[in-house]
Amino acid sequence: MANFLEVSQRTYSNFESNKSEPSLTQLSKLAEILEFNLLDMLQEQGVVFNNQTSSDKARIKDLEEINNLLREKIIQLERYKKI
Repeated sequence: MANFLEVSQRTYSNFESNKSEPSLTQLSKLAEILEFNLLDMLQEQGVVFNNQTSSDKARIKDLEEINNLLREKIIQLERYKKI
């Protein structure tokens, strides 16, 4: 998992023990690997999207687009590794 996230084993261990937190990019990769929705997970962790302004909605849309782009890049990377 650490290799896939492009971090050291120590950094990954710190993620697991809550000594540090993964970046949004790393979270997106984890979401892809573990097949979960990143936005749902953020909401479960207390990130609330209630009373959204238009800029909040734009940010959410941007996050969804980033998540989708990262998912596509991960798939491309996996295909490239098989070649």
